Amino acid sequence: MDVPVYFHFTSVVMLMMFFQLGVLIGLCMYTSLLLHEFGHVYVARRFGIPTTKVVVMIFGMVAFMNIESLSMARRAIVAVAGPLVNVLIGCTLFVAMLAIPMSASVMSTVGILASANFLFAAFNMLPIQPLDGSHILRWILHRFFNEYSLKKVMTYTSLYAAAIFCFFSAKLEMYFTAVIMGIIVCWMLFEVSSTTDTSNDEENNEDDEDK
Repeated sequence: MDVPVYFHFTSVVMLMMFFQLGVLIGLCMYTSLLLHEFGHVYVARRFGIPTTKVVVMIFGMVAFMNIESLSMARRAIVAVAGPLVNVLIGCTLFVAMLAIPMSASVMSTVGILASANFLFAAFNMLPIQPLDGSHILRWILHRFFNEYSLKKVMTYTSLYAAAIFCFFSAKLEMYFTAVIMGIIVCWMLFEVSSTTDTSNDEENNEDDEDK
């Protein structure tokens, strides 16, 4: 696909973590994440939405596309395409382990890559903004709430889910994941504050109109 891939300077941290597991595993994990993003890109393009670029950053990769014009259902489909790619990669590697004779070292490497892809998919399906799972949850909930209420529900859901995930990640010494969740918690706290301020402004305006 003719979509440029750019490296943010912070991407060095993520790449170093991958390559600590070995050059081959690091390259394969990087490729898995890139294929995840191109899963989004492919489905978005099928819906007529172009992607301007894919950027590699410290916490992963981001495909830049404007999906606001799509229906909630189509946004959810675009979102689930990325994790689905990782599930397909993981299943393919798992089947290869069972069907193809390989040495213990090769089987260990393939097993690590299969597990990593399943973890990538599971992590991205968490109902936490801006992860892919949040788009699925938004699609499920949008028929029950108006836009303002939906934003509040999504913000609080992301806040509490990220806080819980941050706590357990730290307990399990998964510090990189804990940092990611901690940043999301701070972001959601800011969103809660902004939502509250907006609500107060609207209430004050209504009071002024009543007077």
